[in-house]
Amino acid sequence: MPDRNEIVLTVLGAAGGYPYGGHACSGYLVETAGSRILLDCGPGVAARLLALGRAVDVDAITITHIHPDHTLDLVAVGYALMTEWIKHRTLHRVKLAMPEGGAAYLERLSGLFGHKYWTFTDDELGPGFASLREVARAGRDWMFDVFDVVEFAPGARVDLGPVTVDTLPVDHIPGAVAMRIDHAGKRLVYTGDTRWHGPLVDFARDADLLVAEGHFSGSHPPGGAHMSPAEAGRLARASGARRLLLTHLAALEDGPSALDAAKAECNTAVELAVETTSIRL
Repeated sequence: MPDRNEIVLTVLGAAGGYPYGGHACSGYLVETAGSRILLDCGPGVAARLLALGRAVDVDAITITHIHPDHTLDLVAVGYALMTEWIKHRTLHRVKLAMPEGGAAYLERLSGLFGHKYWTFTDDELGPGFASLREVARAGRDWMFDVFDVVEFAPGARVDLGPVTVDTLPVDHIPGAVAMRIDHAGKRLVYTGDTRWHGPLVDFARDADLLVAEGHFSGSHPPGGAHMSPAEAGRLARASGARRLLLTHLAALEDGPSALDAAKAECNTAVELAVETTSIRL
């Protein structure tokens, strides 16, 4: 448990695009003394999260943008929550904050599996089961029972109880955002996916930890709207970030060259995002 003045970030997944080499895609657990927030939920993240304990022990999930490598394990987390409601007689709804259009996306994704047509027997198995049963009888999708889905406009502040998340529209796809958490004088900034974007400099100003993507890594970078490791280093220098965590590389083997490219652009401490590594701020 973090001290009351700490932010602890644990990398659950950092692979860019797809879970290469058995590594999970984007997912970062952020803990303070009063909250546990998951930033993004890509393929493989649910397994890493549940390895930390038997339950989906988070208060909220926030999504930077609606791409599969940042969202697909929402289905797996939803299944875990539904199972906990039935087996452990809980009624733990997780707030799910998504950019505008997120609810419709989740409805389409969940609809592929016919969740709104599931039925639950009349056996009384506690409040969670009773809630699922009533949702099914009303013809609604149970994924929207275990998740409390809220949408936010890019640039809005998202209230997650003890923690608020500031967002900034970035240059990736419509609705994509970067996220910033300020707590007890500490600042954590996560770029999500984006091209080099000037407003990020002020948004990340004096960050204690800047988690920045560098998907244009290696000698044959992929296409798309992303930064290079050198640009991530440039962002760290321009914003005055104290520490840079480089993530979302194109390939696992790009790590050494990506570190070199980022370090050449800044005097900031630079590290690679490695699964299950925790950083205390």
